[in-house]
Amino acid sequence: MDVCGPMPNAGRDGSRYIATFLDEHTGLSVIQLLTSKDQVPTAVQRVITELETQSGQRCKALRSDNGSEYSNKTMSAWCSSKGIQQQFSAPYCPEQNGKAERLNRTIMQHATNSSAASWFLGQLVTPWEAFYHRKPNLSALRVFGATAWVYVTQPNRNKLQPKAVKGIFVGYAVGSKAYKVWVNGRLEWIDETAVLNHHRSMQLPVQSPVTSV
Repeated sequence: MDVCGPMPNAGRDGSRYIATFLDEHTGLSVIQLLTSKDQVPTAVQRVITELETQSGQRCKALRSDNGSEYSNKTMSAWCSSKGIQQQFSAPYCPEQNGKAERLNRTIMQHATNSSAASWFLGQLVTPWEAFYHRKPNLSALRVFGATAWVYVTQPNRNKLQPKAVKGIFVGYAVGSKAYKVWVNGRLEWIDETAVLNHHRSMQLPVQSPVTSV
């Protein structure tokens, strides 16, 4: 485990940190966006619980640096209750947590590089498959930044108005079958059956800088 940040620019949800989790055996990686390092214990509990529930496997040890976000009473008590051993790297020895450190660099280097996704998908056995022992369902994947035509339901239009509006696909909703679409100058969560994506990318809107006089 490791934490990367603070980032120079906050996300739309105020997040400035990236918590990374790496399964040493399979190479499966998971990230969580955080607004502060105080959220690390909650993120650890959420990720480990979800992975254990979905895979049927148990986490036996957590390896991290000796930062206060990991070495604290909350984390110690939770790990003890789960029978999880905490392993800390020595101070000023990041190489002892080298795989997690490398994962952080990879994420930062390839955050906007679509070829990274292509590389992972081209492997014979991906980390996801090795961890869950099954192939992932990729049917809902869409191209980031692609044109998205969003169907306008009848209660929201009359017979003379268009049946669809043009938007930009920017991501997926968590916990529901919906896409995140930038449409009419705002971010909306759209049911996946109401969106038709094309592979032609659109330019995302950029806010003009504010200058002081």
